[in-house]
Amino acid sequence: ATLPQVRATPIPYPMVLSPSVNAGTIVGMTAGAVPFGSSSGGLAQDTTNFTWDDALNLLQVPKLNNVRYCGQFTGATAGAKIVAAFADLPSTGGVADCRGLEGTQTISQDIFSGVTKPVALLLGCATYQITARQLVSTANVRVAMQPCTTLKVTDAAALEAIAVTTGASNVIIEGGVIDGNSLGARCITNTGTADGVTIRDLECKSTTAYGVLTTANATNVASERVYVHDITGHALATDSLTSGTTRVSYRNNRVKTATGQGIRMSAVRHGEASGNIIESTTGVAIYAYGADYVDIHDNVIRDGGTFHIHCDACGGGQIHNNTSINAAATALVVEVSPFMDVSENIVVNSASSGILLAAGNTIAADQKNALDATTGLTANTNITLAVDTGDKQEGTGSVQATVAAGFTTGYLFYQDLGASVDADYDLRPWHRFWVKSDTILADGVLQLKVSSSQ
Repeated sequence: ATLPQVRATPIPYPMVLSPSVNAGTIVGMTAGAVPFGSSSGGLAQDTTNFTWDDALNLLQVPKLNNVRYCGQFTGATAGAKIVAAFADLPSTGGVADCRGLEGTQTISQDIFSGVTKPVALLLGCATYQITARQLVSTANVRVAMQPCTTLKVTDAAALEAIAVTTGASNVIIEGGVIDGNSLGARCITNTGTADGVTIRDLECKSTTAYGVLTTANATNVASERVYVHDITGHALATDSLTSGTTRVSYRNNRVKTATGQGIRMSAVRHGEASGNIIESTTGVAIYAYGADYVDIHDNVIRDGGTFHIHCDACGGGQIHNNTSINAAATALVVEVSPFMDVSENIVVNSASSGILLAAGNTIAADQKNALDATTGLTANTNITLAVDTGDKQEGTGSVQATVAAGFTTGYLFYQDLGASVDADYDLRPWHRFWVKSDTILADGVLQLKVSSSQ
């Protein structure tokens, strides 16, 4: 018999098989443990670092390389979990990722206490109630907050949310909101000998003394794109220095409603305030006092303030391209401040003068020696000093140094300015001399040296 041919016709829909699997028992496994192949070829488990929460459908891995996930560490509060995460990082440092902590959280201890390794702290959408001062005193620390992160001071004893002090360098604090809650004196303080602190892209509000304060001997501090408002006292300030702070900059910040000054730079060496918007301060909007080489430019100041810009006893610098609108008194005041360049500022509707150059703005106020006499000068061997009253540029004469044939190299003459002169004299913006030689000299042969030794 001949069998009929049968042509296979594809099934138009896929077939779904649902086999049943009977769950078995793996001896020695702990509930929630995730089995994995061990180095010996068998099954293993790690209930500390690799588990599954079946109720929450959550895979729990508290550490991955040099990252520690705070929410999966033991601790009754967020602060305790962060401390545990920091402690578990290797000695080379790493990241404590706390973005899994949400809602209202509590930090009741100094989470940076004892931390000596580089760390980055990542905070997510949570309100952290701060009852203790957070003190950063090590190098290479970053606190990165999300726009939905709030550090809220809930105990006046905390003083501020974060303080950066001696031992700290290369510190970045960024993002989020710091709420003084009308209890904290400051949002952030840079103090001691902290060196290299950047505060950026955050909001600071409702403090009782300062917004962001730089004090003591902190140096190389920058505040950038910080919104400071509703402050009792000064908003962004360098103040209460012990020997002068160098290189402090305030760039592209916004200040609104402060009972003190908007930006204060007191006894700063190389201070910059640029691109800031300042509104409705009770005190001076931008105030520089006893500061050497200040650069105040491209700021917009509106309303409030006795003066909008006041440079008092400044040792040189420039004030340019600023806009003042509705100053309650004189818009811009410069007094007892030699070597200042004031140019291209716009003043609209000030209650008093637009720009006031007050007494004391002369070069002589900062002159150490007119060099029209040999008094106080010490000549080197084979150098003879005299006064030439005919060939001079200013004063009554000029110092003439005659170089004998026996001279080789070294100093011609020097003046000891004495201990009373500011130790940061070499940071002043200009040293002006007229020098004339009766013979042609190659480049670099004659030099001016400002030093603590000859």
